[in-house]
Amino acid sequence: MSLLSNKQILRKLYLANTRALLIKSNSLTKCKRKKKTKKKHTKEKKRKRENVQICLEVINTQCQQHSICSHTLRISSRE
Repeated sequence: MSLLSNKQILRKLYLANTRALLIKSNSLTKCKRKKKTKKKHTKEKKRKRENVQICLEVINTQCQQHSICSHTLRISSRE
């Protein structure tokens, strides 16, 4: 009887260890995935900001040529 209980205990320990390792490996891959997505998002945000700034510059130069344009003045005043 003691041999069976020892085997059962060892089996449970083995399963617990494998579960713990799986959880650790999954959490590590999840963290790596999250970091990669964050980097992508920040790059996209920077690109969008740059695009908006370029668009505003183009609009401002066009409006200076046309002398009066309230729409772009409102946009530039928000920044």
